[in-house]
Amino acid sequence: MMNRYDMVRRLRRLLDAEWMAEAEIDLERLEDAGELPRWLEELVRAADDLPLPDVPDVVRQDLRQMFEDPPLVEVCVARLLRDSRLHERHAGVRGAGTATGWTMVYTSRAADVVIDVWPRDDDDVELEGHVMAHSSDELAYRVRLEGPVEAHVDGDRLGRFTVPSLPRGRYKVTVGNGRIELTLDADLTEEPGQ
Repeated sequence: MMNRYDMVRRLRRLLDAEWMAEAEIDLERLEDAGELPRWLEELVRAADDLPLPDVPDVVRQDLRQMFEDPPLVEVCVARLLRDSRLHERHAGVRGAGTATGWTMVYTSRAADVVIDVWPRDDDDVELEGHVMAHSSDELAYRVRLEGPVEAHVDGDRLGRFTVPSLPRGRYKVTVGNGRIELTLDADLTEEPGQ
């Protein structure tokens, strides 16, 4: 078992020092806490022993949130504002004139979501999304789609995410970042003009 001093020292290297100071995170309080989870010890050992790639934004964010007070999560249902298949006149640069793809724009009190859908040769679709929170937080989003299949993807700190292949159908889409959780219904069944 790793001693507390080593654990605190190693966690300091994993976490961003500027963020720790801003969030007033005191890793020494771990010395007074109970036993650390085994997975956290293994993570720190692996970070020391193995050449690791850059930590994905969602993983770094989850690690930070472990040391913060639990935030209140704002849960919202986003409503469809525009679907370029139905509102071609209002589609602007994203939508009506884009090859065979289409754009859906959703809105809620916490964030707006833009989803671009591109048909693939195998009759599936590719989905590119962008979550634009109304707050200034730059937090990575996790996306879950439930419909004919279930899919999970991680986005980046700018709110962008991509699902490279999905069967056509109707999906319940949930996007969240630990502070916001949005749910929306996405119809990925028909292309424009069908």
